[in-house]
Amino acid sequence: MLKPAGEKEKKQWEATIQCAIKEKRAQMDKEFQKRNNDQKLANDKRLKDSLNNQLERHQETLEKRLAQKEKETTKKLEVLVAEKVAYEKGIFKQQLGEMAAKVKVIEDKLNARLKAERDQKLSQELWSAGAALLAATKKGEPYVKVDKELKAIKKASGGGDKLVDTVLKAIPESVKEKGLVPESVLRERYQKMEATALKVALVEQEGAPLPIYFISWLQSTLLFMKLSGIPQQEIDKPPQEPFEDLDTFDLLQRARFWIERGNLAVAIRYVSYLEGASRAAAATWYDAARSHMETRQAAEAILAHAAALGLQYI
Repeated sequence: MLKPAGEKEKKQWEATIQCAIKEKRAQMDKEFQKRNNDQKLANDKRLKDSLNNQLERHQETLEKRLAQKEKETTKKLEVLVAEKVAYEKGIFKQQLGEMAAKVKVIEDKLNARLKAERDQKLSQELWSAGAALLAATKKGEPYVKVDKELKAIKKASGGGDKLVDTVLKAIPESVKEKGLVPESVLRERYQKMEATALKVALVEQEGAPLPIYFISWLQSTLLFMKLSGIPQQEIDKPPQEPFEDLDTFDLLQRARFWIERGNLAVAIRYVSYLEGASRAAAATWYDAARSHMETRQAAEAILAHAAALGLQYI
């Protein structure tokens, strides 16, 4: 059965409308899909940018924290290292001090030992030189040169011994230049000096008339010197200064007594108190005897000093 034309057109129209609607829907779907995709891409981009920003901020914060932490850790480490270094330095300094103390003890012992050896050698050389000088005072020649002995003493002392220097300075220059008269010669010459001094016992220093010389000579020939006439108390303890009432005869009597007993020092003491022409007659012997005595005392002082040096290390 045929449908009316109006219905057919209507259907065509509806079909056309449906087609247009479908096409429009497809277009709208496509546009929606495009917008959706664009929005999705935009959202993804914003999200990505936001995440990147957050990541960057987080990274920056993390880096700052790490830097701060590293700084704090470095500071702590530096403090620990400084404390450790200071501690080790303290230990090293202490050990170094202990080692230095031990080395100082060893050095002191070595120096003490070396000094002991040097002083012992010096004391031996000084003793030998002093003994040689003392022996020179007992030789038999009229004059004994002692310059070699004095040089040996100076050399043995090392040039830095104040006592030896003082003792050497005390030795008369005449002894250093000409030598000394030994004790045996002084004993021999004493007899001649005594005889001459007794012959002029009454003569003053400035001289006297000829009769006085004759009387003085006559007295010396008539007087007999008796050594036993010296008081025992004076013999036991010779005075530092002879008694004032002793005359020339008494002084020479006592000088001879001590000369014969080998005590030159006391004999010189009595001779030094002679007066007048007797003193002038005894001057040469007295000067030689005093120089001899000073040299002998110097030798004995050096021997004692050398012995004392040696005894320090026994």
